[in-house]
Amino acid sequence: MRPSCHRHWPPRSTRSQRCATRATAEPILSVSTIWSLRNWVNKAGEQLADETTTPPKITAVNPGAAVPETLAAGSTKQVEITVRNIGDATASDVTVSLSPPSFLAVSPENAQIGTLMNDAEATSTFTVEGIEAGSGTLEVVIETADQNGGTTAVEVTATAETKDVIDALTGTDGEVSFAELLTTIEYYNSGEAVPNTGGEQVTLQHVLIIIERYNNNE
Repeated sequence: MRPSCHRHWPPRSTRSQRCATRATAEPILSVSTIWSLRNWVNKAGEQLADETTTPPKITAVNPGAAVPETLAAGSTKQVEITVRNIGDATASDVTVSLSPPSFLAVSPENAQIGTLMNDAEATSTFTVEGIEAGSGTLEVVIETADQNGGTTAVEVTATAETKDVIDALTGTDGEVSFAELLTTIEYYNSGEAVPNTGGEQVTLQHVLIIIERYNNNE
């Protein structure tokens, strides 16, 4: 028969010490504490995601290649402007417009694109008309609901073919209308330069020639 001192193994003092050590090294977590930690981790993850996600940013894709460098006065050109969202978030209420200098006319005034997701592109078509000779900047203006658009400037030159004063006033068909005759007289009386003539003015000789052509129409 074993001595009574070996009836419990390991000795109770050793087991008590072991339990005390375990309690110190591995604290027991309550259910509420676990849920609190879980919520904190989720919120921290959401905050980190928000910090690493960039807002929407709309930019024009190579507008210099889309807009002609030169445009003859009196001619038109179809211009396609492509924009892209280079941000992470989705952009809303995206609008594209062209702001022309005084020697150009643009239609329509703007193009409504609407929503543009991350890395998505959209193309809008405008008609640009050269009104008269000039050189300046055509601006591509991008607007969004959160103001994350911008403006891109493109240099444009409108060239005008130099015409004879009579051709500039009446055309090249050889016929003169009454309105063209009145316009000729108005330019003669005002002394203003006739557009697309390189600064030429209407002389009395021009008036007499146009009157003769007008009479020959009848």
